[in-house]
Amino acid sequence: MGEAETAYRRAADAGHTGAKNNLGILLGEAGGMDEAEDFFRQAADAGHTDAMRNLVILLDQTGRADEAEIFLRRANDGVAGAKCLCGLATCTTSRRPHA
Repeated sequence: MGEAETAYRRAADAGHTGAKNNLGILLGEAGGMDEAEDFFRQAADAGHTDAMRNLVILLDQTGRADEAEIFLRRANDGVAGAKCLCGLATCTTSRRPHA
């Protein structure tokens, strides 16, 4: 485990949603998609808009477009959802998670 992962885990354990999102990105890039999804979901459930977007990307990339669409519609219920929806065009073209 590298220094960044250790720091993100410590902050995530303390409830920092940005750290959960960043840890999800780090883990996903290392191939730990299941654990990345868990951290994206935790942060997204807490209202972190980039995590919402990253979760939609991950779900789509893993062949779960229907689940991604359901989550995206759920995220559309507020201002956070608007940001998530605005990022959808980027999601479908870049497929790169955002911090």
